[in-house]
Amino acid sequence: MRLRGIRRTVAVIILMLSAAYLLLLIPARSGNEVALRSTLVARQAFAWNQDDYCNALETTFQKLRQDGCRDAEANAKLMLGGLRKLLHLNDH
Repeated sequence: MRLRGIRRTVAVIILMLSAAYLLLLIPARSGNEVALRSTLVARQAFAWNQDDYCNALETTFQKLRQDGCRDAEANAKLMLGGLRKLLHLNDH
């Protein structure tokens, strides 16, 4: 009789774990699935043969690393000015 109680307890535990596992498999809805799909489609896929672009990024990084904080303020002002112009163009 004691063995039957242990088997029943083990069976209940396995059943509960299985039910919990099945519940965790159900995906949660975020409400913006359509927006997520549209942003994924709008993105450009990874492309090979962009060595020039990667080399330009590396060169820029090395230059900025050598300059340190010396020219950081001037670079930041220059970039922010470009962003302001871009935002101003988009307002019209």
